Amino acid sequence: MSSATPAVTPRRDGEPEVDLIAVRLVHRAMLTDVRALADLADRVAGGTTTLDGDRRAALRRYADRLCIEIGTVHDAEGSELWPVVAASAGSAVDLSDLVDDHHAIDPVLARCRTSLAALTVAADDREAAALLAGAMTDLLGLLAEHVAEEERELFPAVAAFVSVADYEAALARMRRRAGVRRLAWLLPWVAQHATAAEVERSLSGAGRGTRALLAVSTPRFARQRRAALG
Repeated sequence: MSSATPAVTPRRDGEPEVDLIAVRLVHRAMLTDVRALADLADRVAGGTTTLDGDRRAALRRYADRLCIEIGTVHDAEGSELWPVVAASAGSAVDLSDLVDDHHAIDPVLARCRTSLAALTVAADDREAAALLAGAMTDLLGLLAEHVAEEERELFPAVAAFVSVADYEAALARMRRRAGVRRLAWLLPWVAQHATAAEVERSLSGAGRGTRALLAVSTPRFARQRRAALG
């Protein structure tokens, strides 16, 4: 987490609470796709699913990108969102365990990428598939525990202490930090796991450019995900 303390105006009693739908959707997307990849690798390891050359390439691209984006989402949380929560809530929140979770997840993400590379080079190697299944299963366990803790411990503090203006400013900084290329993947990835109403809620503070980028990038993303996961 960033050591800089941002200037904030904590929420006062009676003011609107932050809508955390965007973070909830990211959590849902991470858990759903990591579970799907663990299941796919397990089927390959068990011999019930085989991968041809095109599927191997698609799987490598999608899963590798997913692992990278999970790491970068966590970095952005630690640099932009959590400092706002800490500055607003003060001693009412302790982020140390969540920070430790991110440190524990990073090497497992690296394991997933290494195992993925081995599998996509030798798709018929059930041992390589088993290693990927194990790595993805470990990642899923860590993410599930982290997400549950964050939603249980952090979300109430955000609702109680963080102003809507400070939260929306943090999200805007996270979008700028991501850049257009990453957003062209992240936006449809999150939307893939959301209802239309949830997407609309998550974009309530976004501009027309973000909405247009989602519309333009969704078809390409959908093809990539389908090619990888079926």
